[in-house]
Amino acid sequence: MTATGSRPTATDAKTRLEGAGLAALFTAAAAALQRNIEPINDLNVFPVPDGDTGTNMYLTMQSGIDDLKGLTAPNVSEAASAFYSGTFMGARGNSGVILSQFFKGFSEGLDGSTDCGTDDLARACDLAREHAYKSVGKPVEGTMLTVIASVADATREAAGEGHDIATVLSIASDRAAETVARTTEMLPVLQEAGVVDAGGQGLAVIIEGMRRSAAGEDVTDAAFDIQVPDVAPSASARVSDDFFEAHAEDEYGYCTQFVVEAEGLDVDDLRALMNDIAGSTVVIGDGSRAMVHGHAEDPGKLISFGISIGALSKVKIENMDAQHTEFASDRREEEPEPELPGGVAVIAVVWGEGIEKVFRNSGATHLVTGGNTMNPSVRDLMDTIDRTSADTVYVLPNNKNIVPAAKQAVEQSSKSVHVVDTVSIPQGIAALLNYQAEAEVDENLTKMENDREGVMTGEITRAARDATIEGVDVRQGQFLALLDGKPRAAGDDLNPVLVDLVGHAEVPTGGLVTLYWGEMLSSSDADSASQALKEAYDGLDVEVVHGGQPHYQFIVSIE
Repeated sequence: MTATGSRPTATDAKTRLEGAGLAALFTAAAAALQRNIEPINDLNVFPVPDGDTGTNMYLTMQSGIDDLKGLTAPNVSEAASAFYSGTFMGARGNSGVILSQFFKGFSEGLDGSTDCGTDDLARACDLAREHAYKSVGKPVEGTMLTVIASVADATREAAGEGHDIATVLSIASDRAAETVARTTEMLPVLQEAGVVDAGGQGLAVIIEGMRRSAAGEDVTDAAFDIQVPDVAPSASARVSDDFFEAHAEDEYGYCTQFVVEAEGLDVDDLRALMNDIAGSTVVIGDGSRAMVHGHAEDPGKLISFGISIGALSKVKIENMDAQHTEFASDRREEEPEPELPGGVAVIAVVWGEGIEKVFRNSGATHLVTGGNTMNPSVRDLMDTIDRTSADTVYVLPNNKNIVPAAKQAVEQSSKSVHVVDTVSIPQGIAALLNYQAEAEVDENLTKMENDREGVMTGEITRAARDATIEGVDVRQGQFLALLDGKPRAAGDDLNPVLVDLVGHAEVPTGGLVTLYWGEMLSSSDADSASQALKEAYDGLDVEVVHGGQPHYQFIVSIE
């Protein structure tokens, strides 16, 4: 199996594609995403530091590539099946789940085939569209789904005209790019933000990667970088210091990452050299600074390589063998699994030391580390479900982007597993308050759903870019407040923004506001914010709790 970024092609199959050729298309698609993670991440509608669509789609694809590596001379059915299996288990976030379902349909379309032609590809794309749309409760056009549909239509039309595989993929790629550009017109929120749909752009990158492989083009060439439509933010060269917090760890060797600074850096050359000495490599940056990530049995080789180039900072080395059994779920080995009354467990996805303690004290028996920019995979959630000895399991995703992966994990479990659709930390805590392990499942689910819906969630972070969203003007670096996911206030000073946020919630006299303060604040900062709220709103009950969460100065529970 050819590694990502090492010139896979499918040119030996102009009209028919064998297993090796299909695997080459998948590998090239993953390479395309790897090179375009940051510009896709930057297509976040809201200017908050959790734009992770490119990350989620790449990690989902890379999981498929990892499963492909275990095959020897597969036919197209075996290659498609292995790739789908990997993407299913590695799916992260909404985009990753939809992508895995796309490849589920694609695999079904090629089931039992030793090789395939354009008609087979058209059938596979039709089924891919069907499964992708089924994976979303309320499909919305102007999203990744619309681009998937356009690819299926284009593939069917081109196959019917008798074109070869490379031409069919070229037509499909052109159609995908055209559709991505139109997503801004389809969804008002995209038009207001001045961006195209991130998931749609990711899908277009995947199809373009396949096209370039089928055409025999060198996927390691700099021209392989995909051009995002002009409406996108001009920040594709920016290096995010938070990027690698979102990157998943594989199972073997050492995860090594660092920032290297030097004049005249050639990121493309750096990426190619990294591919020769490490696996699962991600290299992003500009002419003077790059962030490097790779997996290797000997991390010293990567560090020495980095030192030979320039000055290193933010060096981080982690033993993935040691972490595998603990990081993806309950990280604290010294905390044994608690007694499970009635054989029941509650799994909560959390982030932040203080928030972890709150969930444990509120009744959660198992914690999975994840949240904004750190979406756990289906495999992470399944491992935790399987690890518990309970027969009945409740899962609290606590983030809207994790709900789909949680539901996909449930489908594969033989246990009685129930997902409560908590989309924020405050909703998850509220759902736990009246949970009773001894109660019937239906009774618990009803209580937990009702309780989560009775809580409003506020979040305050720093804007990642200038934007005007839903009437709120914000400049990069300013504080931005969201209420139930919608921008409501912005400004240079934290406390006035918090006061404005709570005002939009219209909290009644005697209402309760709980401030979970993040890792970048101190207890005195939190006390000052609490006092500002009490002075602004008579009769308001304010509680202050250390959350320790990254990225967000405050997560606010409003009841």
